[in-house]
Amino acid sequence: MILASRRAAIASAVMTLAVLASGCASAVPDPTAASAGSGSASETTTAPTSAVKGPPEMEHVHNLALAGTALLVGSHEGLYRQEPGETPVRVGEPFDVMGFTKMSDRWLASGHPGPGMQAPPDLGLLESTDEGRNWSAVSLSGEADFHRLTGSGKTVLGVNSGDGLLWRSTDAGKNWNTVEASLYDVALDPQDPDSAVATTPEGPQRSRDGGQTWSPIADAPLLSLLAWHDDGLTCVTPEGRVQTSSNGGRTWKERGTVKGTPVALAAAGDQVALLAGDTVWFSSDSGASFKPRITAVAGH
Repeated sequence: MILASRRAAIASAVMTLAVLASGCASAVPDPTAASAGSGSASETTTAPTSAVKGPPEMEHVHNLALAGTALLVGSHEGLYRQEPGETPVRVGEPFDVMGFTKMSDRWLASGHPGPGMQAPPDLGLLESTDEGRNWSAVSLSGEADFHRLTGSGKTVLGVNSGDGLLWRSTDAGKNWNTVEASLYDVALDPQDPDSAVATTPEGPQRSRDGGQTWSPIADAPLLSLLAWHDDGLTCVTPEGRVQTSSNGGRTWKERGTVKGTPVALAAAGDQVALLAGDTVWFSSDSGASFKPRITAVAGH
């Protein structure tokens, strides 16, 4: 149970710290801002094996995703693809990838234009059907900057940094309505677009109607980031402890721990990638143990 005093402290500190920590001002509350400390490596963080240094231009990483064994990195300077043990390589035209989600053969993104792009400051919703090499506008150009994106079926949810609200579409991102919900991270069940879980400073919440209404998840740990894949939920606490759930958040299992403040998370099957501090940590055992995959990530 989270004490009322802790909720108040998080709520009062979250907005200021989130803006100071980010290069892009945001109205989205960050549970990590008041809770995460510097941390230390636990016994579940193993020695590096094939870690590589991030290229200097891949700065301010906002999100991660997995495509088979490849790691996708959304950054201030574009989307990068990193094969195991290799230096990340930028894919497609550079732009500030603030929000990103991978839906089978359809990838969605949001953010700000890169140098030379003829586009408004807020890109709205973009899509790529060729693994990020080319992007086209779907909707909300000049109206929305989604820092969190998730999709399942034809349902797309996005946390808009401009107004701090959850935006919801049920026609693959063409038309939207807003929901009065102050969420930090959000994920839809890839097998059921009616089921969603989100993180807030007061604890995780669940929706059973595709993001229209939300209710607290009883007896759940305080979480900052989450990923919902075919095998269940993989989440991380503000202190870097990985938690998994195979039943939509009804029960939780604590896995391993990484050092540093969690910034971005991706999971698929047994694979977990987690940016904490200036390192992308990687696990092949559902988060029980980690090793560095990319080090010296710029801007972190």
